[in-house]
Amino acid sequence: MDIFPPESSKVNIYMKTFRRGLTMAEKLLNCRQKRPSAKYVLVCFPWAGGGSNWYGRWAQLLPETIEVCAIRLPGRENRFQEPCYKDPDTYIQDVTAAVYKYVSAHGTALAIWGHSLGSYMGYEVAKQLQEKHGLDPVHLFFSGASAPHSEKRKLNQVKTAGMSDEEFVENMRRLGGTPREILDDKEMMKLFLPSLRADFCILENYWSSYDKTQVKPFSCPISVFDGSEDRPHDLEAWSDLSDGPFHKMMLKGGHFYLIEEANTRTITEYIAANLT
Repeated sequence: MDIFPPESSKVNIYMKTFRRGLTMAEKLLNCRQKRPSAKYVLVCFPWAGGGSNWYGRWAQLLPETIEVCAIRLPGRENRFQEPCYKDPDTYIQDVTAAVYKYVSAHGTALAIWGHSLGSYMGYEVAKQLQEKHGLDPVHLFFSGASAPHSEKRKLNQVKTAGMSDEEFVENMRRLGGTPREILDDKEMMKLFLPSLRADFCILENYWSSYDKTQVKPFSCPISVFDGSEDRPHDLEAWSDLSDGPFHKMMLKGGHFYLIEEANTRTITEYIAANLT
C-alpha cells in the first residue's frame, strides 16, 4: 500500500501553499517524468488506499514513447489534508475532465491501467471519455478485479459501511494483501484508515449502482492480469467489454503481485510491447 502521511506541521503548511496554485488536472495527474515527445500517455489508477507515487517508477522501465501519469487522489500524498472522495460519480467526473484536458493538450494516444478498485474507476473514466468526448483508448489494462458486470463479482462483496474501525481492520486481515505490520500499527492505521475506508465506500457505492445495460463495448484491446495466489476473479468477462483482442496473464503472487520486482518488469515489458 502507498501511504503518504504528513511529517510535520511545516510540511502541512507547504502542502496548502503548493496546492493553492494548481488546477484540478494538475492535482489529479501525477506525471513524475514529463515526456513531451511521447506517443502515448498511460494513466494509472490506484488500488483502494493506494496513491500515485508507486507508479512513478514505471516511467523508468517504459520507453520514452510512453508517459506515465498516475491518479493522485485527495486524502493522500501531497493532498493529504483534502477530504477523500466517497462517491464514484465525483471521482469519475473529476478524473475524466482532468484526463481529457491533459490528453487534448498533449495530443497523445490514451492507454489506461487499473488495479483492483482502479480497474473499475479506469473503466468508467474510459467510458466517459468515449461517450462525452469521443476519445477512445488504444489499450485497456485491468488487474486484480472481476469485470464489473460479472455475476461472480458479487460473491466477493462485503459491506463495510457499518463496521467499526476494529471490524474494518479485521475484515482487511481476512481479505489479505495488506501487510500485517501496517494492520498491527495502530498509529499508522489512524493515518491510513480514512483514505482506505473512503475508497471502500466508493467501491460499495459503485457496486450498488452499477447498471449492466450501460455496457458499451470498446474496440481497443483489453489485457487483464492477476496474481495466481489471489482469490479467483472473473477475468474472462472483461472480454465482453471490447470488440478488440483480449489477453489474460497470470503472475505468481497474491493480490499485490504487481509490486514484486519480477512482476513489475513483466508487466511493463508487456505494456511497452503493446504500445508501439
